[in-house]
Amino acid sequence: MALPVCRRLSAADQNSFNDLFEGEPFPIEQPGAQRYGAFEVATLVAAVGIGQGHDGDLVLFDLFVKPTARGRGVASCLVNWLKEKICDEAPAIRLTVRGDNHQAMRLYQRTGFQVIQRNNKDLVMRCRF
Repeated sequence: MALPVCRRLSAADQNSFNDLFEGEPFPIEQPGAQRYGAFEVATLVAAVGIGQGHDGDLVLFDLFVKPTARGRGVASCLVNWLKEKICDEAPAIRLTVRGDNHQAMRLYQRTGFQVIQRNNKDLVMRCRF
């Protein structure tokens, strides 16, 4: 299968975004944040948010991949594409992941993130550009 097409999401993508989250009404547009998505043909199969952290780093949040698209490299493709797109905007990108979410931790490690802090059950990971 071909790699997904990645791009910034807009208000016109709201219905597809809601479908990705199985009907949950998450807004695409949030103050201080941008959302990006991965599309296979015309179907949104993954989305992620990026915001500005207080320390100058960008913060990755709400990465979600449609269950039928998991295990095919969609999330890696989206994260790597996003890193290339935003690498001039900050020195690094940071995220928080649950320590028991081994699949997500492997994804982030494969895409260049390293654990920099442990907070209870959560891990803070960072990737320098």
